[in-house]
Amino acid sequence: MSRYGVPFSKGPVVELKPHPDSCGLADVRGVASAADVPLAIDLFSGAGGFSYGLTLAGFKVVLAIDIEADAARTHRAHFPGASICADLSDHKTIDAICNAVAGLDIDLVAGGPPCQPYSQAAFSKVRDLETKTGRPADPRRQLWSSYLAVVDRVRPRAVLVENVPDMAFGRDGIVLRRLVEELETLGYSVHTKVLASDAFGVPQHRQRLFTAGFRGDVEFQWPSYAPHERSVIRDVISDLPPVVGGDKVERRPYAPVDFPQCHYFRGGVSDDDHEYVYDHHARAVRQDDLDAFELMDSTTKYSDLPQHLKRYRDDIFEDKYKRLGWTEVSRTITAHMSRDGYWYIHPEQHRTLTIREAARLQTFPDNFRFCGFPRSAYRQIGEAVPPRLARAVGEAVATALRTSEHERLPSTGEISSALSRWLAAQPAENMKFPWLRVSDPWTKLLGHLMFQKAPAVKIARLFRAMSERWPTAATMACDEDAGAYLRSIGMARSLPVLGNVARLMATHTNVSAAQLAKSGFRGSAADVAAAVIGAESRRPVTAALARIAKRFWDTQVTEADGRGSIEMVLGRLVGIDDNGSAYCGAMEIAARYCGPKTPQCGFCPLASICLTGRAVAAAEFGLFDPRNDR
Repeated sequence: MSRYGVPFSKGPVVELKPHPDSCGLADVRGVASAADVPLAIDLFSGAGGFSYGLTLAGFKVVLAIDIEADAARTHRAHFPGASICADLSDHKTIDAICNAVAGLDIDLVAGGPPCQPYSQAAFSKVRDLETKTGRPADPRRQLWSSYLAVVDRVRPRAVLVENVPDMAFGRDGIVLRRLVEELETLGYSVHTKVLASDAFGVPQHRQRLFTAGFRGDVEFQWPSYAPHERSVIRDVISDLPPVVGGDKVERRPYAPVDFPQCHYFRGGVSDDDHEYVYDHHARAVRQDDLDAFELMDSTTKYSDLPQHLKRYRDDIFEDKYKRLGWTEVSRTITAHMSRDGYWYIHPEQHRTLTIREAARLQTFPDNFRFCGFPRSAYRQIGEAVPPRLARAVGEAVATALRTSEHERLPSTGEISSALSRWLAAQPAENMKFPWLRVSDPWTKLLGHLMFQKAPAVKIARLFRAMSERWPTAATMACDEDAGAYLRSIGMARSLPVLGNVARLMATHTNVSAAQLAKSGFRGSAADVAAAVIGAESRRPVTAALARIAKRFWDTQVTEADGRGSIEMVLGRLVGIDDNGSAYCGAMEIAARYCGPKTPQCGFCPLASICLTGRAVAAAEFGLFDPRNDR
């Protein structure tokens, strides 16, 4: 017995033969020249979920790279071309793959740089390590730059990047904004969107961020939600035979049934294996876990279990165990399955999911197997892009590549620069928020803190008076009559926070959102204030900024699409915005011209490039409406 209470067993190791048309780097051109379909490269390919979906969408993946040996072997077993185990952070690897495809017309470079460094769960740990060491805590956060290096040299017609939605907002939002502007600098028109996997036949809660770029300006539409394709857990695993946890049988008898999705999952199985299913085995189950599983249905929380069956704190791990429900979609299948499967307890059987069940929930067909021990197989499955989702996005990209060019929309960098230039040129007396064009962080914070909600007729006079009285944070911190002065102008309530901020900025050259929050800024106000003075890379969304961003891009994105989706739309407006000037420019335009009611497009400096502004002009003067040609 092991210390875990079950017999230790690695399970059967899977070795697969290479695909008949697999090759090395030196022979990629030969494989590519024989293809009569669009050619694709898959970077950070893993086992091949992205590649499989792109293949179903009509592409031929002629080259794939991943650093994990088992994943590369799995990919080599299922796809023609070169499947290489190599490190994409090494410039020698980039040289080798770019030289291998030199002279080829590559249609698509796809890839998903490792997503763990961008996840919300990893953020706090990574930030603490970076603060303590002064160095990047996870070099994988820079692997997207390796992706761009390949794109720059290969110059494909299209690019497609997949990652976690967390990369689109919060403090990691700068990564997406830099990615977008880098692609635009390389000549690509870029589109970003968060897609829900269950909208495309993947039976799990799994949102993924996609960035698509096209050389030239082509018409592109993201795949639309298809309710008839929605699947639940019963649809994809209920035909599989019962299994006892710990039984490591590699091949089990399979009785073909009249099952709606059998054609997809069983369609590629060879005649010799028609009556068998592979990799349908699960971990052994501890006796106390078995007792717990027997008490659970799909609504049971870990905290509901009897105390003697809990091995973890239920105040921290309230949902440590989760029995899936037949009529539900699964929790997100993740690489953590390589460690345990407690989030994925079978709907009826008292065990966690088998490798094959996990693969099906990711929409891998039954003839798609995974090299290595079970732990490696679970990791490969959890890290993969669900093939059905990849197919839907791949088909949208393929459709765009067949269309003619359309009118070019402005790039994020161009919009951001326009906002910054406009703000810098504004006379203070004409501004709704005159402090936004000031460069000094203290003065900017002074206005932002004091006058956002003040009557417009008072703002200019009072802001000028306070700026002259307290030109630096130190002058305010030392002003013994500050309270009396604020009471005289009816702003005494602001004294505690203003005093705290003054003392903070008098002793710190740079301040963070966390420090501002401790000084008294409430809720998200600290993040907004930090963005206004350019102290942090995050560009949080306010109601006014969401309004202008959605009108600019003429999008109906709402809170239901996720906060990240709204912040991503704003990011496409303000760009990298290192000093916050574009962010401030957008705030001023939102307040002055783009109010909650009818926007004053005729006065707005963005009207000529804003989709809503152009539509208003089209309606008024009978001009071209850009919304009809996207």
